[in-house]
Amino acid sequence: MEKIRKFLPAPLILLAFLVSFIIIYIVAPPILQDNDMGWHIAAGDLIRSLDNLPHHDTWSFSGSEQQWYNHSWLWDIILSLVHEKFGVEGLFIFAASCPALLVALLLKSLGSRPEIGINALIAIGFITIYCLLEFATGRPQLIGLFFALAFNHILSKTRLDNNCRCLYLLPFIMLLWVNIHASFIAGLFIIGAYGLEAIYFKNKSWLIKLFIVGIVCLLSVLINPYGISLVTFIISVKNSVITKYINEWNPFVFGNVIGASIWFAAFIIFSNLRGKNTFLADKILVVSWLFAMMISVRNMGLLAILGAPYLAGCLPPDNKDDINTHKLAAWLNNKNSSPKIMAAIFAIMTIGYFMLPVLGEEHYMERREKAVLPAISYLIKNYQGKRVFNDYDMGGRIIYESKGEFPVFVDGRAGSVYEEKILQDFISIYSLEDGWEKILDSYKINMIILRNDRPFALNYTKGYYHDKWDEVFHDDVASIYVRKN
Repeated sequence: MEKIRKFLPAPLILLAFLVSFIIIYIVAPPILQDNDMGWHIAAGDLIRSLDNLPHHDTWSFSGSEQQWYNHSWLWDIILSLVHEKFGVEGLFIFAASCPALLVALLLKSLGSRPEIGINALIAIGFITIYCLLEFATGRPQLIGLFFALAFNHILSKTRLDNNCRCLYLLPFIMLLWVNIHASFIAGLFIIGAYGLEAIYFKNKSWLIKLFIVGIVCLLSVLINPYGISLVTFIISVKNSVITKYINEWNPFVFGNVIGASIWFAAFIIFSNLRGKNTFLADKILVVSWLFAMMISVRNMGLLAILGAPYLAGCLPPDNKDDINTHKLAAWLNNKNSSPKIMAAIFAIMTIGYFMLPVLGEEHYMERREKAVLPAISYLIKNYQGKRVFNDYDMGGRIIYESKGEFPVFVDGRAGSVYEEKILQDFISIYSLEDGWEKILDSYKINMIILRNDRPFALNYTKGYYHDKWDEVFHDDVASIYVRKN
């Protein structure tokens, strides 16, 4: 038992995972309520069935042989395997485990910095949990955060230890990162932040190492199924016309997203950019990613991970004279309790898995007040072969439910598949811009499926378009319309 205990994490890390998992299990959104999870799972299924990456899209009718840049192909395969073996229930547990593990690893990384006290670690843990709730459905953005943490931890560690060779692991991590999510570009920014610190302090030897590793990482980016075209695609997606219509690409507004708002409030209250308790690279990273989050709340996860060392260093230090703080720190770092906590983790995760059918599909699949499945099931069952103009949020779910057999107009893959003209046409039809009906006709569309709060659906309830369209399905969430002959 003593030998086993030696290799177990400290109670602080295990409790961070356990508490995070419980919170996420209770409050995280259901798996299929995430608009993109459906097509991610279906993409993994498709790749496994083909034993290769599909280079062209077969799930939509709006384009002809469109190039598909699936930058998350490796993660999609993992999601597909989990889904096949354990169903949506298992995928929910898996998805809840990933952010919990990330919080635990973040505290492990921060705990290696002597300037950060136990109270700051606990506070950062809770703040980060709420920042990651938006990513708790298993999408590849979350895995990109693991790689960002690994980059920052390794660079922080080697900054103080010139003999540490783990710096040379970064190109191999980058190789995985570039094949899992487009956020790999953040890795180059992280290296750049440490490079600026080396320049400021005139640390020439450290700067040379960073430069060499940075160049190798840059070359590693090219080792992906699409080569340099992947970088071109990422740039085009960020400038796509569709991004302003996607909530996660919108600018930060205080109060809209609870995790981002908590992090921002903590920054405003405790931040001290002139303080000496934080490194220059940490200050560069927090300012850079705070600015990025202000532009797009999508960057909240990277801010939570890369800004954590700075924020932890700004939080009030432990009271050295407080005996209770000493006792807490001693207990949280004493591995005698680790086996019991490990057993508790295993028990709670197992119970959580078998409890999901009891809690019902609303808890882990899709909440009733947002459920698009009834409308989509009706569409697939009764109108196979029809061309449908679908809500952007429904595309991925249609692909998942029909196993790719019911072609969509667009889906959450956006710029990774669809040309800008198609996306602009979607916006024109969706927004009922002048000439929208002619655009609809140009694609030979004879069906529409939309949420009830979309412009066409709202106008239909007011009496418009009844001469050309029949409503064949309606519930509290969505409606389906068929063109009259």
